[in-house]
Amino acid sequence: MSFLSFLGFYSKEKVNSVAREVTSAIVSIDPDGASEAQLNMMLEKLSDISKNVAKYRRAYEKDLAETEEWKNRLNRTISAIEVLEKDINNSSGSQADKIGDAIDSLLDEVEKIEVEISREESEDVEAKEILETYEKAEKSLAEKIKTARSNLRKMAQQLESAKAKKEMAEERLKAEKDTQGLGDSLDSLTIANDYMEKELNKLKDEEEALKSQTELLKDQENPHDDLIADALARANEESRTSSRTDRLAKLRAKRGN
Repeated sequence: MSFLSFLGFYSKEKVNSVAREVTSAIVSIDPDGASEAQLNMMLEKLSDISKNVAKYRRAYEKDLAETEEWKNRLNRTISAIEVLEKDINNSSGSQADKIGDAIDSLLDEVEKIEVEISREESEDVEAKEILETYEKAEKSLAEKIKTARSNLRKMAQQLESAKAKKEMAEERLKAEKDTQGLGDSLDSLTIANDYMEKELNKLKDEEEALKSQTELLKDQENPHDDLIADALARANEESRTSSRTDRLAKLRAKRGN
């Protein structure tokens, strides 16, 4: 069975065309910007290509074995011709004619075998090229997958790092807000204290003002006030003394003294 027969409905041109399309598709893949979904697609594609590599390698090895079998058949046929050549040299008459016919038949077989060998070798070359194309595509895609996977791993690490930094920044912001809130409270207390102090000072000022106004509104003192006051006091004392004498006199009169 030839390589193309092994592939069934595929023609040589069709197989070559498919191999070139696969190679072109892989060349166009950019592993640096691949996403997780694209990586999964590449893995699926690699699986398909690897299956084809296995299939084409098996077909190629089978074709090589068939080519080798044709070559062995050619060698056996040539060996048989050589044996018959020795026999014909030792034969004569009808026996020699029969041996000659057998040699002619084997020579015809040799020509057919050589044609088959030529065809097989041509297909071997073609099969090897197709196999190598798929092997190259498989290797190239595997490298791209490793690059894409490495990039995704790095990106995941960068995302984790960025997430951690973001969380730290949020914590710092929260702490700053909390601190600012405490500062605002302290500022509010300070403002309230200042306000109350101002109000207290204002009340004191008003009190002093009222006292000052009261003093200003009092009647002016007479320059003889001291003398007058003293005179009034003595008169009051004398009045009290006189009153006491009268009362004592009345009491003695009642008692008959």
